[in-house]
Amino acid sequence: MHKGYLAVILLALLGIALAAILTDRGLAVFTDQAPVTANTFTTGSFPTPTTNSFGAVADTYVKEEKGGDDNFGTDTDMQVKSDTSKVKRALVAFDVSSIPAGSTVSSATLTLCLSVDPPVAAQGRTHELRLVTSSWTETVVVWNDQPTVSAAVTDTTTVPTTAQCLIFSVTADVQRWVAGVANNGWRLGDETEGASSGDADYRTRENATAGERPKLDVTYQPCSDTTAPGAPNGLVATASEADKITLDWNDNGESDLAGYNIYRSTTSGGPYTKLNSSLLTSSAYTDAGVTGGITYYYVVTAVDDCANESANSSEDSALADTLDPPTNVSASPILEMGVTDLSWTVTVDAYADGYRILRSTTNGGPYTQIAQVTPQSTTTYQDTGLACATTYYYVVRAYWDATESADSNEANSTDGCTSFGAVGDTYLKEDKGGDDNFGPANDIQVTSESGKLKRSLVS
Repeated sequence: MHKGYLAVILLALLGIALAAILTDRGLAVFTDQAPVTANTFTTGSFPTPTTNSFGAVADTYVKEEKGGDDNFGTDTDMQVKSDTSKVKRALVAFDVSSIPAGSTVSSATLTLCLSVDPPVAAQGRTHELRLVTSSWTETVVVWNDQPTVSAAVTDTTTVPTTAQCLIFSVTADVQRWVAGVANNGWRLGDETEGASSGDADYRTRENATAGERPKLDVTYQPCSDTTAPGAPNGLVATASEADKITLDWNDNGESDLAGYNIYRSTTSGGPYTKLNSSLLTSSAYTDAGVTGGITYYYVVTAVDDCANESANSSEDSALADTLDPPTNVSASPILEMGVTDLSWTVTVDAYADGYRILRSTTNGGPYTQIAQVTPQSTTTYQDTGLACATTYYYVVRAYWDATESADSNEANSTDGCTSFGAVGDTYLKEDKGGDDNFGPANDIQVTSESGKLKRSLVS
């Protein structure tokens, strides 16, 4: 046999023997193995992102010139201009309440379309978009009563040379609205107001070109978390000042906590009414909408990023404080030069700003305010210019901010001065010999004409 064939046979026999030994020891032998395919892992299902387009629900502009009182809510264009005393600012708002609370906004863009080629003076100028932070009404808003805006700029654009649609990135703003922050839309204005520029005209929702009206495109993913935070604890309600109750409670510890809601009732156990329009981000609150002398009952809830709301906290209550008037008001008799001195004991409420002095010539009023004095420690006031033979009636009220106490006790100034009528009066006349007497006359005369002097006498 050829040596080469013998070598092949020996190698084959050796392989068979080795395989037998390995199999006998429980070890796998791979001979004709199929290709290995990649595993597919299922880690749970996620909501599919959703994209919605929203049309504006309000848009207009405000104009500084001509008194600043014109409204442009029904115009088909909204204008932006920077000229001194002729500034124009556009306002636009969208309703995104259909986006589920707690959704994550991955993209949001605002599209505003120029209706005509901007004039040369407007080309190249920077227009900035800012969040509006107070409410406004399309058919009412004017320059003199325009809403406030955020100090931060959301996005900017450079005015082009031709009419086209401009896109602003507004993802963070829309996320804030979905998270519960009040939605008042945006304001578009020139970055440097006061410089000379022409009008840049943007189409409004009233414009006939539907495809170029303001549009907001939002892509979001609804929340999948359905577990609510724990109910807040440690709620304490305290009547701190007149017509104010302060609330404090312990912080929740959830990592996905978005904020808190406050609910109030005048009945223990409810039903409660929510006080805050947007989520509170701190564990404290001041209720300034209470009336002194009424007991208010409160509960707090916690809300997470997916808008899941906790059960109510334990209830706490407080009796709203009433600003007390000063006491022991007194008035001195009217003495020389028609003056009376008032004095009182200060209100027990140290937070009061001061006092209002009211006067009448009728016992029990009605009274008219004649003075306001500060601070709370003030205890006197001098009223002047009073008439003799007249009795004046006074009350004093404590005040704090827009809150005013009830009337103090009434004090009156008695007539401490005496009035006298003349016992003699006449005048002297130089001309016609100077011998005439005018004692019975109804008038007494004074004149300086040369040779015709007249002088009055009274006693």
